[in-house]
Amino acid sequence: MWTSTCLVRTFQISILDYFEFQLRLVFSSQEIKQQNADKRNIYHGFTVQKSSIFMVMEYMEHDLKRFMGTLEHPFSQSQVKCLMLKLFEGIKHLHDNWVLHRDLKTSNILLNNQGELKICDFGLARQYGSPLKTYTSLVVTLWYRSPELLLGCREYSTAVDMWSLGCIMAEFLAKEPLFNGKNELDQLDKVCLHISL
Repeated sequence: MWTSTCLVRTFQISILDYFEFQLRLVFSSQEIKQQNADKRNIYHGFTVQKSSIFMVMEYMEHDLKRFMGTLEHPFSQSQVKCLMLKLFEGIKHLHDNWVLHRDLKTSNILLNNQGELKICDFGLARQYGSPLKTYTSLVVTLWYRSPELLLGCREYSTAVDMWSLGCIMAEFLAKEPLFNGKNELDQLDKVCLHISL
């Protein structure tokens, strides 16, 4: 029972269409929340009715992709430092709990009017461990995909999320994606040209 009023957003997801995907999202979010109950989490709960799951999450006014589109100028260096510190803390929490996000991008980072930042969209998230497992390399939105994934590597860990964070930081500073390839080959070419390989 809620003891105070708070604004939330609910999402209805069809179980029949994406059964495995949604249950992984729900249960990994719940597991992360339970493992660190003292940390605030974007995920509040869910209920199942007939063939749908209704997820309840905190209301966040902006995703950073759209928010940056409304800005006249890129973020200042001090704003980027603040945002990146929050992002690094969030990703550290995931990695400390053996979870790879695997789809970090500016549209998957939410911001409210109080300056709180939340990471969302855990649809591609997976638990990892030692020894490393084999995963698909077809993860992470193209512009934020690390070179090893572009080359088809199937055994990877936290480095894929860290590469995405570097791309996000560059986007905060420039107000445009660092590598905006049209396909995997073009993306790899842009990465190699930029780092002079």
